[in-house]
Amino acid sequence: MTFLSDLKSLVGVENISENNLERLVYDHDYAPVPREIMIMFQTRPDAIVRTTTSDQVSEVLRTAHQHRVPVTPRGYATWAFGGAMPTRGGVTLDLTQLNRIEQYDEKRGLLKVQAGVVWKKAMDFLESRKWQLPMYPSSAPSATVGGFAATGGLGYGSLKHGYLKNNVVSATVAFPNGEIASLQRDIETMEPIPRDGVTLDQLFSSEGILCIFLDLTIRLAPRGEVEAPVIAAFDRFEDAAEGLEAVSRKTTPFTLILNDGEFLRAKREAGFETVDVPVSGGVVFGQYCGHRGDVKKELERFSEITSSHKGIVLSEEEAKLEWEERFYPLRVKRAGPTLLAADLLVPTSAVIETARYAEKLARDATITAGMDIVAVARDQTVILPMFFSDERRTLKFMSHTAIVKKMIDFVIRTGGRPYGYGVWNSFHLNRAEPERARELKSLKRKLDPRNILNPGKTLMAGTRFGLPLPGVVYNSGLELMWSLRRVF
Repeated sequence: MTFLSDLKSLVGVENISENNLERLVYDHDYAPVPREIMIMFQTRPDAIVRTTTSDQVSEVLRTAHQHRVPVTPRGYATWAFGGAMPTRGGVTLDLTQLNRIEQYDEKRGLLKVQAGVVWKKAMDFLESRKWQLPMYPSSAPSATVGGFAATGGLGYGSLKHGYLKNNVVSATVAFPNGEIASLQRDIETMEPIPRDGVTLDQLFSSEGILCIFLDLTIRLAPRGEVEAPVIAAFDRFEDAAEGLEAVSRKTTPFTLILNDGEFLRAKREAGFETVDVPVSGGVVFGQYCGHRGDVKKELERFSEITSSHKGIVLSEEEAKLEWEERFYPLRVKRAGPTLLAADLLVPTSAVIETARYAEKLARDATITAGMDIVAVARDQTVILPMFFSDERRTLKFMSHTAIVKKMIDFVIRTGGRPYGYGVWNSFHLNRAEPERARELKSLKRKLDPRNILNPGKTLMAGTRFGLPLPGVVYNSGLELMWSLRRVF
């Protein structure tokens, strides 16, 4: 029997598609990439397989392992680094039907969900209960729990509760050979318990190259008596950034976000509701939650701190408006026509110089740029600089794609790193996180010696020709295009 015949007998003919139009939908993720670069990869899967049970995922992997066929796991593809895009064809494994909330333990504050559950579904489930999610991604309306576990795990709520991995007590995963395993943490200490030399911490943020998450049990946070959004406006970006840093250090918000003036303008042009204030520096907004008396004190401190940095505290209605519109900042691509974004994890102390460098690159490219900045720890922020380009002008757009590389080079020099790697940022892993690179390579050899699970990602940019794209070629090509930007 052929590989696909084997799969059809395992998951059913109705759960496999070889339709060319459908395969075309699955050959990319959120990132706009020039066709001239995409032709180096076999991005169109040979088939799409939809699974509804963990056992089916296991059988697909086991069969692919036997036949040496690449498998690309995929949720709703809200990432923008090529992580859900095939590089050598094979099958794309659609995990979105693993979408059940399996168990809610109200006494212990635990929620067990399948990996295909969308974060917003979990939020809605908990809305009227005594517990809430400790954190969730900015793309919560469409991102899956398993995808977020595989690709970073920092988001709204991280400022108070840390990484997703620090709030997961157990997870069931499928390894590349089809083996299903449960990995645990000590519920008291939250220290990971090794299983055959592998821990939960090692699998989180491994970008789908080591395992597929099947379900996760999340330790929830107590729902506060009060949930209060806040917002302050600033005339200067520097004051806003310093205010963000001071508030994140001196108070304990659930989340704190900075949108600069250009990003607010782009939101309005894209048709989204946002505060209409005559400031160019931007706004700092977020939410406090907890006991009523504690929240009241935090709000007073927020007002004092932002005022001392020349901010103006806006009304509760304006704070609520901005808070409700917080999700999915990349939606501003509607103001496009094309949006290039560099997702970066940087020291909070480097926010101003990072933003100024992004503005310089935008000026050099004669385009505009906006900033969405999320404080994820007292000393760390995720910066999403967004550059508005036009992929219809092919050569000009290709010169602009170098901006993301240049931003990453800059933040590595300041002690930061890209938030994720996938295909397009894989060239930076060894410089940005040398110890993590060595760990991932060792685990890949151990868990996936046949290199069938999400090949050509994170550790290298694997091409359709069976060879990795050399970093020096890719980077030199981008720098050459950047040098010719004024010609185009």
